[in-house]
Amino acid sequence: MLSLSGFLLSLLLNGFLVMLLFVYGTLRPCFGHPLGRALRKQALDRGIGTVAGRLFDCGDYPVAVPDPMNRELIQGELYDLAIGHALWAELDEYEDFRPQSVSQSLFERVQVVAMDAMGTRRIAEIYWYRASISGLGQIEGGDYLAFCRC
Repeated sequence: MLSLSGFLLSLLLNGFLVMLLFVYGTLRPCFGHPLGRALRKQALDRGIGTVAGRLFDCGDYPVAVPDPMNRELIQGELYDLAIGHALWAELDEYEDFRPQSVSQSLFERVQVVAMDAMGTRRIAEIYWYRASISGLGQIEGGDYLAFCRC
């Protein structure tokens, strides 16, 4: 069995570069979403992490927006996924992100600074909500799992 560093080295030696993904909602483990299960099978789990931002309840799922003051944190999980992996396109579709037409997308995938459980800052991709948060209730503490009591 490959170690964590061995896994990454194997990816790099085989011509794959990886990008870190931060998930904060229904793709987290306890929700059992098929795309979340695919993510855990096809990406490298880097554990829990946080991103500066605010989380809101949109009914069936949470939405995240940047926190301009960087005072609030969103709790989530971090995954290394090979750049160009087919799962990126599936994630974009699930999140209603159209890279060729961002103005018509409900979410936008952007790079942010994430902090892992060890306190290391890393660049990660996140899906920010693009629509109005007016009328949505904020999820205090930024943790969708705690909010759902999952």
